[in-house]
Order: sequence, then C-alpha cells, then structure tokens
Amino acid sequence: GRALLERLAERVRALALPDAGTMLELGSGSGDVLARLRSATRGAAVGLDLSAHAAEHAARRFPELTWVVANADRRLPVLDGSIDLVM
Repeated sequence: GRALLERLAERVRALALPDAGTMLELGSGSGDVLARLRSATRGAAVGLDLSAHAAEHAARRFPELTWVVANADRRLPVLDGSIDLVM
C-alpha cells in the first residue's frame, strides 16, 4: 500500500505538471490516493466517483480538493483541455 503510493507520487512529480496543472482521479473513493498525489504537486485536484457517500466522505477529509459525483463511463464533467493528468 504505502510503498506503491509513494512510488506513484514520485512518478507524478517526475511528470513536472505545470504549477497550475490539474489532475483528475476517476473512481476516487475515499480520496486518500488523490490527496497524497496532490501533495506532490502545486496544481489542483479533482476526484470523481459514482458514490455520493464516498465523495462526501472524501470532501470532509480533504476539503481543499474538489469532489464530484458522476458516472465516468458516460461523460466526464470537465472542459476539454482542462485536465493535465487523468488517473
């Protein structure tokens, strides 16, 4: 668990996202992964999950990030070209 997450954070840092870059996690669940990866950058982060309960839980734990309830296999509620990294 933790070792894999640290390895992912290293990879995100290596991507050198723009300072204002935005990452999007599909199926963000509890928000732990997105919050950790966001700490490796200075950009914005959006978590998307089908479960309203999961998104509410993540929003309480990580209020500085954006949480969206949506079905990612239908359409993504983001503007074209607005996301730098999708996970």
